Amino acid sequence: VLETHYSSSLHGRPTHQTITMDTRTDGRAVDIDTKHENMIHDAQLDYYGKMLATCSSDKSIKIFDVSTGTEQLIQDLYGHESAVWQVSWAHPQFGNILASCSFDKKVIIWKQTQTGWERAYTHSNSKPSSMNTIAWAPHEYGLVLACGASDGTLSVLTCREAAGAAFQSVDEGQWVCEEVQLAEASAITGVSWEPATPAADGPQTMRLAVSACDKLVRIMAKDQAGASSWTEEMRFDGHRDWVRDVAWAPSFGLATSTIASCGEVSRLLFTLETNGYQHLTACLTCQSPHVCVFGCVQLQDKRVLIHQLKQGQWQTEALPEFKAAVWRVSWSVSGNTLAVSCADNSVSLWKQALDGNWKRVKDLTDKA
Repeated sequence: VLETHYSSSLHGRPTHQTITMDTRTDGRAVDIDTKHENMIHDAQLDYYGKMLATCSSDKSIKIFDVSTGTEQLIQDLYGHESAVWQVSWAHPQFGNILASCSFDKKVIIWKQTQTGWERAYTHSNSKPSSMNTIAWAPHEYGLVLACGASDGTLSVLTCREAAGAAFQSVDEGQWVCEEVQLAEASAITGVSWEPATPAADGPQTMRLAVSACDKLVRIMAKDQAGASSWTEEMRFDGHRDWVRDVAWAPSFGLATSTIASCGEVSRLLFTLETNGYQHLTACLTCQSPHVCVFGCVQLQDKRVLIHQLKQGQWQTEALPEFKAAVWRVSWSVSGNTLAVSCADNSVSLWKQALDGNWKRVKDLTDKA
């Protein structure tokens, strides 16, 4: 478990240059001084938990060897021209591949070679908008990367040479990009793939959960069998404002499909008293003609919603409201434990009990 928090208008609260990693072997939490020169926005372990990638507002990515329980810096990666929001590891069957996205409108795919890490491919958003979030598809689909941007563009990058073989080429011509615009053109904050499961009647439909700033979580789908484009298949509208993150749980053949999403800061309101009555009126932040003289109050969606597919129908329930805005949700490898990180530096673990209710099973304290 990595205790990290996220920055910028779309990525939450910044953290300092130190992150905390729970080794899970002896229960000790290890503090890692990354030596980043600015805020850390993301930290991700590779498939085997032996390498750690971090990214920061200092425009850099750092790769660490953490296989011995202590960190050893392998290499600094430079290529972005602005803050780097996220990093994501590809499945190891393609080699050591890392993707990164940035405010500079770019997604860079990095490859480890015998001489070190090098840039394999650079994708630039076709519109002048930040690339906010990335996620690799299940390896059964090949080397495929989903990217979400602030202008509501969902990009899906596919490497033609990667199906069933190690990634070899650094030729940019080998990559194909599909783009789809969300209906409301709302900024995308998170993307997460549905786990791949064998389909009895032919190729499986690929699905993506997409969170955005318009209060919605969408399921985007594409049929692998044909040349169809990505289309919206389903949407969930239970959040009060921005949806900060979304995570599709691993299923391992289970009959249910589960998606977690979390909400973020809402608009600013202030109380205006007239003739003894109080009215909630939007302040200047929300284009109100009124002047806020009584002090603004920040309303927050401090909830995590669980969306589960049961007997062919999607059902949504909310976890008990948290004390602070929720920045990030992520599932364990087995898909039965949900980690929730909040703006107050708290991280909690949740499981679904036999009666169907979700229970908090552990709280992790951020020592920073």
